[in-house]
Amino acid sequence: KLAMARLRAFLSGHFTTIILAGEAPSMEQVLRLRPSFRAAFLARHVECLTMEKAAAKLGIPVSTLEERLQYAYECLGCSPLPDFAALRRPV
Repeated sequence: KLAMARLRAFLSGHFTTIILAGEAPSMEQVLRLRPSFRAAFLARHVECLTMEKAAAKLGIPVSTLEERLQYAYECLGCSPLPDFAALRRPV
């Protein structure tokens, strides 16, 4: 695990993963995310908060929110482009 984490960290600085806009992940997939990634994703895409408001709600800088969202997209195999409306609860 440690070797894979080191390799992933090393390669992430050299390569960019290109993820095409596809289908939005299921809520089940989102709930399996690491807690900090899940909170960032939910605030931004389910609660529809702006980056600034989501960061303020989570008590983190916008740059940290951006990093957490990037990792969430990678874990979910998606990009910020799909329509996440299916994940929102009806009002």
